[in-house]
Amino acid sequence: MADRDKDLAVEYFLELDGTVHFVDEKCKYRVEIKAKRTDVSPERPHGLNYSLTLHNEKHERERSKDMKTLNVGIASYQEMKSRAMAIARGDYKPKRGEPKVWFPSLEAFAGVLSEGNRELLQIIVDNQPESMTELAELSGRKPSSLSRTLKSMAHYGLIDLQKDSKGRIRPKVNYKDVALDLPISKSHGAAVA
Repeated sequence: MADRDKDLAVEYFLELDGTVHFVDEKCKYRVEIKAKRTDVSPERPHGLNYSLTLHNEKHERERSKDMKTLNVGIASYQEMKSRAMAIARGDYKPKRGEPKVWFPSLEAFAGVLSEGNRELLQIIVDNQPESMTELAELSGRKPSSLSRTLKSMAHYGLIDLQKDSKGRIRPKVNYKDVALDLPISKSHGAAVA
């Protein structure tokens, strides 16, 4: 893909920042889109930081009680972009059970969910720390390293980093399980619409 087309796709997505889309006939539930430029990095090769969140009629972020497993997939940047653009144009509607989060490689998936990071998630679930400082003490990790790890996990939706009234950041694990959708061949995958 030409750089010009890549820039246009990024610009199109940035234009969606702050938009709200109602997802039911009674307009009780809506999806809020946030998109901002960020530094290009291996985790964000497109230079975008974005989120799509579901909110109820009280403007609260919705979390389904049934959503205990996060379905993830592996797709290249080009495959993720093609799929997102097809969804945005209305050409493709994701099927129930398809991955909600995409990693650029199996190595990236393994890095975010390494044994040490899964232990960290368990510490958060078991102890529900009130701050990053408390989590650093519980985990024995340095705060700077811990912060990078948690931001990466938050980027993929595994955790939320909630700021309290005192400005302390409290991590919260969003899922009980992660299921990897990894087809053997491209013809069986859902990454490209």
